[in-house]
Amino acid sequence: MKNLYIQKQGRKAISVQVNVMRDGVRRTRRFLVTKFGGLETAIARATEYARYLRLHASPTQFRKALRRVGRPLKTELFGRRVVRN
Repeated sequence: MKNLYIQKQGRKAISVQVNVMRDGVRRTRRFLVTKFGGLETAIARATEYARYLRLHASPTQFRKALRRVGRPLKTELFGRRVVRN
């Protein structure tokens, strides 16, 4: 996916950042490698989250998918599906 960026500190991967654009609105989310147990898992979760926002979320859900910086772990409910971040 071309909207995934791996942020590194030296040679070590720190997080995976995903950017999703829809109707001129951009949503950005970072998935920490340590939180998700590895780089592959973080990439998988970021891809799943981006795919859901692009294809399944309604325009209102997409606009409300904004998360403030420094906010602790939370689950978001989009329709009937719970997406962990």
